[in-house]
Amino acid sequence: MDVIYLFFEEAEIRIPFYDYDRNLFSRLTGSGLGHWDHAAKHYIISSHNYNYVLFQDIFSGTPFVEVSKEPENPVIVHDFFFERRTKF
Repeated sequence: MDVIYLFFEEAEIRIPFYDYDRNLFSRLTGSGLGHWDHAAKHYIISSHNYNYVLFQDIFSGTPFVEVSKEPENPVIVHDFFFERRTKF
């Protein structure tokens, strides 16, 4: 996936999969933070389990967007201008 969206709701965070990414799916399910909703094609996490640093590690440099996390900032974008350096 090019961008990962996290939709914050009262008690949970939904991460929809609009394009299958086997590595991301494996990292999320392997984290044990939530569960897969097959009907909705969303990975669902309890709001209490949210950990920004852990998600940065799971998403491994892929930009992600937090939607409705903070009322004063309805959309927060992370790692969009992330610079990847290659060692020569």
